[in-house]
Amino acid sequence: MRIPPRIEREVVRLSDLTVTDQKISGITFENCLIMGPAVVVMTGGDGTLQGCTFDGDLDAILWEIPQSRGSVLGAIELESCHFIDCRFTLVGFAGPAEFLNKFRSGIAS
Repeated sequence: MRIPPRIEREVVRLSDLTVTDQKISGITFENCLIMGPAVVVMTGGDGTLQGCTFDGDLDAILWEIPQSRGSVLGAIELESCHFIDCRFTLVGFAGPAEFLNKFRSGIAS
């Protein structure tokens, strides 16, 4: 499935974008409702979450992955994706403690 480089004002089920691959790469989502159920891992180092909202308690949304773990299977990889003014519902974010702390700080500010 070919995904356009930019998706705006859509309801997006992440599982619909990962039918043949667990990775979504280089896509910008703006003013979208991002739907799970899903657990995502942000990779690529330059992905962003700007002005987004998240349904649920942060302790339920964030899943810590120990630094010692070499890989993660079953999660959706968001490589260098950008989310602008999106709302996430039924989506968990997995990553090392450093990522989770940065996530918490960004939400709190």
